[in-house]
Amino acid sequence: MVVETPDLPTTERTDRERTFADVAETPRNGSTLPFPVELLRMIFSHILHGSRIEESPKRTLEDLTLTCKVFYHLAQPFLFDSCTLSISCTWQRVPPEGTVYPSYADSFLWDIRPLSTQEAEKTLRKLDFIGQERIASGVHRCLLAPLAYPRHWTELIDRRQEDTHERIIVDRFFYDLVPKLANLKALELIHVTLGLRHLCLLQDVCTHLHSLTSETCFLLEDEAGEEMPLEDHSRMCIILPFEHLVYKEKPVYPGIRKTYLPLPDPSHVKSLSCHLYSYELSSDRRSREQDLLFQLTALAKFTSLRSLDITIWPYGTTYDWRQFIFSHCGSIENLSIQKRTDANLDPVAPRGLPPLKLFRGMWDDISLYALQQGGLRHLVVTGKRAEAPGDRLWDRPSLRDSEVLIALNNWTEGFASLESLELKIGGTSGEDIIVPLLGCCPRLRALKLMGERTIPNAVLLLSSAFVAVASSPNMEYFSLPRYSIMSGDRTLLNLMISALSVPLRTQCPNLRYVHYELLEISLVLEGSVEIPDARSCNVQFDPSDGRILPDERRIEDWRNSV
Repeated sequence: MVVETPDLPTTERTDRERTFADVAETPRNGSTLPFPVELLRMIFSHILHGSRIEESPKRTLEDLTLTCKVFYHLAQPFLFDSCTLSISCTWQRVPPEGTVYPSYADSFLWDIRPLSTQEAEKTLRKLDFIGQERIASGVHRCLLAPLAYPRHWTELIDRRQEDTHERIIVDRFFYDLVPKLANLKALELIHVTLGLRHLCLLQDVCTHLHSLTSETCFLLEDEAGEEMPLEDHSRMCIILPFEHLVYKEKPVYPGIRKTYLPLPDPSHVKSLSCHLYSYELSSDRRSREQDLLFQLTALAKFTSLRSLDITIWPYGTTYDWRQFIFSHCGSIENLSIQKRTDANLDPVAPRGLPPLKLFRGMWDDISLYALQQGGLRHLVVTGKRAEAPGDRLWDRPSLRDSEVLIALNNWTEGFASLESLELKIGGTSGEDIIVPLLGCCPRLRALKLMGERTIPNAVLLLSSAFVAVASSPNMEYFSLPRYSIMSGDRTLLNLMISALSVPLRTQCPNLRYVHYELLEISLVLEGSVEIPDARSCNVQFDPSDGRILPDERRIEDWRNSV
C-alpha cells in the first residue's frame, strides 16, 4: 500500500515531517494553493466513514493520494486514524469426515498459530511507520489482534507454548509506540498475552484513553503463577482511568493459560460490558460468571457507572446480579442482562434498587430487574426465556401476543413511563397488539415490532396497523415486521401509503419515520411451470409529506437523540 512505504525519496521524507497546516499550503507551479484544513478533514471523514455501500472506502482515499502529492501527505494521518496490528494468525481446520455439529456451531475449527517470519516483519515495519510523530499524533483507535480473527461467537484452539513473534510485537507496541500515541482514545486487545509492565506503561502514558476492549487476553505465565489469589490478580489488572470497558472471553482449548480480567476504576468508568462463556464446572470450582461477580464486588462502589451489560453464554446468568447493582451501582441507568432458566431469583427486587431508564433482556425478566422501581423509559425485548434448564439462549421459544398483553395489564404502572419499545413477537401482524399496547403506554414515542415469519396480505394488514398507530399523538418512530405482497399489488400499496399519510400527519404531528420490510413476490414462468421469485426490501417514509426515505433509521439512534 502506497501510504505504508517507508523508503521514500529525500524530498518526500522532508515534506513528511511538516505539520498538517504547512502541507496544506504546499506551492504548486510557483503559486500557493491553500487547502482549507477543516474542509479537507470533512472530505476525508466522509470518504472513510460516510459510505456503507462501498466495499473499501479507504481504497478511494488511497487512489486520491496517487494523483496529488499534497493529498498524499494529508491523507496519511486520516488513513491511520484507526490502525490494526497483527500479532498472530487464525486459520480454519477442516473437521474429520463424518463430524456432525449442532446448527448453532461453527462447522470449522479455528486454530491460533504464530505469524510467519515475513508476516511478523510486515507488522513491525507498519509499527515503525505509525511511530512517526506526524502519523502517531493522529491515531485515535488501535487494534492488536490475530489475522483473520473470527468476530462471531466460536471456539478457538490455541496450543502454542511460546510465540516469540507475538512477544516481540507486543513489547515493541507498548514500549516504543504507546508513548507516542498522545491522542489515543480507544484500544482494543484481542488474544494478546500481556505482562505487568505492559499494563503499568499503559496506565502511565494513555491519560486520554476513553475505552478499552479486552477479548480473550492472557497473562504471561512467568508473572501469573500457578494459582493467583485475588489480591495478586487485582495487582495484575492495573487500574486504568477509561470511561468504557468491554470485556469478552471466548472458549479457548486446551484452556491452560491464565486469562486477563481487566478491572475498571470504579470512580471513573461510565459503561461496563462483560460477555463471556461460562463452562459447566464441578461444584468445587468457581464458574467464570462467579469469578467475575466476585472480582467486581471486591471493588469500591461504581459512582460514575451508567450502563451495565452482562451476557453469559450459552445459558444466561446464574447469579443474582441485583445485589451487586444495589450495593455498588447506585447511579446505573441502563441494564442489559439475560437470566438462566433454572436460576432461582427472588421475585421481589431488593429494596432500594436504582430505577432504570433502559432495560434490554428477556420478556420474562422485565419484572425482576426493571418494573418494580418504576420510571422505565426504554425497553428492548430480545425474546422469551428458554423453557428447559439445558436450553441455550438461542433456543428460546416465540413470544406470543397474549403473553405481552397479560404482562401489560398486570404491570400498568411499570409501563406508564415507557417512551420507546423494541419488541420481537413470533408471527405477529402488529395491528392486534398496537391499540392495547398504546393504551398501557400512554407516553410511548417510538415503537419497533419484529416478527419471526413473513406476514401475508400486506396492503390490508399494514393499513390496519397505520390506523391503529394514528391513535397515539406522541408517536415519532414506528417500525413494523416483514410483510409479503404480490408484485402486482405494489401500486395499490403506494396509493395506500399516500392516503394514510394524511390522517397520520394530522393525528401524529411528530411522526417522521415509518418503516416496514417488504417481501415482493412475483411468478416467473420456467417452461410450463410458474415458480415464485421473492425480492426483499426495506420501505421507509415520512408521513408528514408521504416522501419515501432512502436510508433506514435505527431506533438506537432515536433513543440516543432524546
